[in-house]
Amino acid sequence: MMKKLFLFLVLALALACAALPAVAAGPDVATTPSLNQGKKWRIAYIETGPYANYAGTLYYLLKGLEARGWVKGVDKVPFAWGQLDTKTMWSYVSAQGDFSAFIEFLPDGYYSLKASPGQEPAVLKRFTSTKDADLLIVMGTVAGKLMAVDENLSKTMVFSTSNAFKSGIVKSPDMSGRPRVWAHMDPYRYKQQLQVFSDIFKFKKLGVVYEDSLNGKAFAAIDDIEAISKEKRFEIVRRLVPGAKSPEDQERYFKDLLQAHQELSAEVDGFYYAISPAPGLKPEHLYTSLRPFYDRKIPVFSQLGDEEVDRGALLSIARADFAGVGHFGSEQMVKMLNGSNADALPQTYSDTPAIALNLAVSRQIGWKPTFEILLVTDKVFETVKTPVVSAVK
Repeated sequence: MMKKLFLFLVLALALACAALPAVAAGPDVATTPSLNQGKKWRIAYIETGPYANYAGTLYYLLKGLEARGWVKGVDKVPFAWGQLDTKTMWSYVSAQGDFSAFIEFLPDGYYSLKASPGQEPAVLKRFTSTKDADLLIVMGTVAGKLMAVDENLSKTMVFSTSNAFKSGIVKSPDMSGRPRVWAHMDPYRYKQQLQVFSDIFKFKKLGVVYEDSLNGKAFAAIDDIEAISKEKRFEIVRRLVPGAKSPEDQERYFKDLLQAHQELSAEVDGFYYAISPAPGLKPEHLYTSLRPFYDRKIPVFSQLGDEEVDRGALLSIARADFAGVGHFGSEQMVKMLNGSNADALPQTYSDTPAIALNLAVSRQIGWKPTFEILLVTDKVFETVKTPVVSAVK
């Protein structure tokens, strides 16, 4: 089994490296800094809601722009690994007059949809009627679908979706098929996760919870789970829980999710904890919600990554950081600013997978990772970062 795992990780690395030439692919459009007819390019930002992947992606997009000479001083942007907040980052870059001689990050051009529910019509109206932004940076499936519907909008770049193609944001995984909309695609990510999880634990019944909607199925990567279940011959046991609609709805979501986990823990021998729509589950609730599985010695894999392993998931495979996608995305961004249509640029980029493991949880379920697994693990957490850490034995 370990030899197979090693071979898989080598293959995953090859796939990630195979994506690197795409950074330089596409039309021969200059990426050197430029102005928009003598004025700075105006950029706005729309996200689904507070989420660590959005903050990480935004920061490394800025790093990519800095590497190409479009901005400077990115190290001073308020960012720490794992943070959810992007507003402080946007406020900083929009307030610094010397941050860029070529780009204006609109001070009033920041929107977090789930943080202030009900603003979607106003956001659409602003960018369709006034057109005061030359390019929109969009994070997440919900925000991506909103800003992809109207062809009258400015050029739009969508990041951090579960699957922008299956969500209808773009028409193809490789090239968008839409002159003004581009979306980052990582078609192997969730399949890699499920293959490794299955190879390690050989579960027969995999539990998963998601919202019964097109978005909910996309967030949870249900198509990928079903594909790998056929390949690995395990049964999928499902529970449907409506996602949190607002910050005030998070407590209800937590209670419903806990109930679903309690039911599933009696039926499965593996659990795949999938991303939920923002605002989702409060970080401090994660370990408590997963405790029913650990009480029955059932392993839990986090779809999100090491942030959730730190807070109580057993293991995950995610990006080591966002430098790769930031470099890739920033190159496509400046090409779009310099005149390229979105549908002329590549969208697919896969990072080298990074394994994260929580040893406190592994001890709790009585699983001792082999030397080979520890050897290929990038991040090891000794404890659970949660108010109920004392419950971990």
